Amino acid sequence: MVQQMKDLGFNRAALPYNVLFNLNYKSGNHEKINSLVQEMDEKGICYDRFTYGIWLSACVVDSNMTGITDILTRIASDSEVVFDWLLTCYVAAKGYIKSGPMDKSLARLEMSH
Repeated sequence: MVQQMKDLGFNRAALPYNVLFNLNYKSGNHEKINSLVQEMDEKGICYDRFTYGIWLSACVVDSNMTGITDILTRIASDSEVVFDWLLTCYVAAKGYIKSGPMDKSLARLEMSH
């Protein structure tokens, strides 16, 4: 399926990657999401709010604090995408709560309002 998308030229937009992100997220194959992120970076494909959202959710499930922090940093510097900061900060705080650093959880929740 991925090769067919590439052959048809659909691999230059975020949408096909978002579908693959979601597929891998739901199947628990979160490592593949990181590979897709790297591929998007290499090809200069811009993320959208769905890309960030699925990627952030996968990091939360995996308790990947470095990933959560990196994604929030990217989101904050991405002027092309309009975010639902309430939801984004809630998801990030949930990840921090899950792994233990309450100070980061509280900071993320405070950012949301």
